[in-house]
Amino acid sequence: APIQMYHPFIEDVDDFPPLRTRTLENGERDVEAVAKIIAKNNYAVDLVGHAGVGKDTLLRVLAAATNRPSVVINMDESMISQDLMGQHQIDESGKITFKPGVLPHAAEYGYMLIISEVNAAAAEILTAFHQALERNGKIHVKEEDQIITPSSRFRICTTRNPPTGDYDGVKELNSAFKRRLNPIWLPYLDKEDEADLIDSMVNENRTVLTENEIDNLVSMAHDLRANADGSHGYPRVSTTKLVHIADLYDGTNNLLGAAKESIKASLGRQERNNEEAIMNAIEEHF
Repeated sequence: APIQMYHPFIEDVDDFPPLRTRTLENGERDVEAVAKIIAKNNYAVDLVGHAGVGKDTLLRVLAAATNRPSVVINMDESMISQDLMGQHQIDESGKITFKPGVLPHAAEYGYMLIISEVNAAAAEILTAFHQALERNGKIHVKEEDQIITPSSRFRICTTRNPPTGDYDGVKELNSAFKRRLNPIWLPYLDKEDEADLIDSMVNENRTVLTENEIDNLVSMAHDLRANADGSHGYPRVSTTKLVHIADLYDGTNNLLGAAKESIKASLGRQERNNEEAIMNAIEEHF
């Protein structure tokens, strides 16, 4: 089916903040490398990085920029294969009909299917993706005994957090699944780019944070992330968490208090045992 300009699943690229990118180890910008792999379509691009680095956003922006409909599926252990492939349902007239799932629908109509947190899915779900991830693969909908040949525009992309112990429910992918993916590591943005992104997100309509306040928040986040690399007793403060802090700070005059309150509320079990050291680390930046 032809893709329409105003397709409900084609996002407007202007609805996203300006895209900030990183230079990868091979010298390419991340968006260039991802676009190249998606265009080649030999293997599914697999973006790996800590929560909040913008993995899903990068893919959604690329889909919007290329006028491609996209759907994000957030994985967890509770999802079953019927959620993806489809299942029989009873309609309003009492007739049993088959409702295709998101995977065969996306394949048939040429969507970009973004599988977010793929390594949080159950093994059954990963097996369901094997056929779709093969080169020139077809999709077998068993309940209908139907074979779907995907549209040439269909793409599967995956994102995942690293299995470092920082994220509940995240595990290592098995080798059979990983060989079907082309992984790219996305680090956090550098300080200058992250500060620019925060400014565009929180100061769009009026000034909530001054340049100095943004720099203090970003510097705090980078230091806490560095501490987290060496110890599970420190939190990884994402860009999104810095926006949370800005929202809490808005209308007050206590950025330190907003940072401590927001981060304290998000601490995990191991981090709570190190709360005093974390609060002291935050205070060093204000």
